[in-house]
Amino acid sequence: ENYVQALTHELKSPLAAIRGAAELLDETMPPEQRARFLANIRAETDRSEDLVRRLLQLAALERQSNLEKREKISLLSLVSGELVSLGSLASAKRVSLRFDDTISEADATIVGDPIMLAIAVRNLVANAIDFSAEGDEVRIVLRKEDGRCLFEVEDNGPGIPDYAANRIFDRFYSLKHPVTGRKGSGLGLCLARETARLHGGEVTLDNRQPGPGARARLTLPLTRPGSASSPR
Repeated sequence: ENYVQALTHELKSPLAAIRGAAELLDETMPPEQRARFLANIRAETDRSEDLVRRLLQLAALERQSNLEKREKISLLSLVSGELVSLGSLASAKRVSLRFDDTISEADATIVGDPIMLAIAVRNLVANAIDFSAEGDEVRIVLRKEDGRCLFEVEDNGPGIPDYAANRIFDRFYSLKHPVTGRKGSGLGLCLARETARLHGGEVTLDNRQPGPGARARLTLPLTRPGSASSPR
């Protein structure tokens, strides 16, 4: 019931924008204005679809107290694959991705759900791309730290304002894009946090020191040699 209420509330804004743009469409209006309204309809439709998809993913994660699917995963291969998939998004924004992997294949082996982890990795990197300016570089690091596997994403964007620091992982909380003024679904970081919880890890997001930019860190327990145990 809570999810239905939340979804109903969050869909009001994009649906109102779609309806408003559709009502204003007129065959006699200038082509430039017509194209602008159509672009707005497409953007708000994409936003609605993304919201529904992510909310369903989050609901599925929050119902689990333990991982339902467990297998050995090479985080090195998983991250590399997701970065290839995100290449078109980065290119469209003219943002470059730099992957520094200072970890061996053995040290990047964890036990978990590859689909969940791929979603978390994708959300953290896509978030950094989204808040980067044209010509910026997003740096992705994968390394072993204190006996755990650390996945880190750094950008050169505006960073996190003080007023948002304690709310950044709240469901539906989203900062406005510095250029477009649009907000995201506010669910990507929630998904990453729930994924980390189910894998016995944690995710943090703070400002780089020195700045500018933000830094997301996802830490996960490594698989012990000869062990097939999983996070509980």
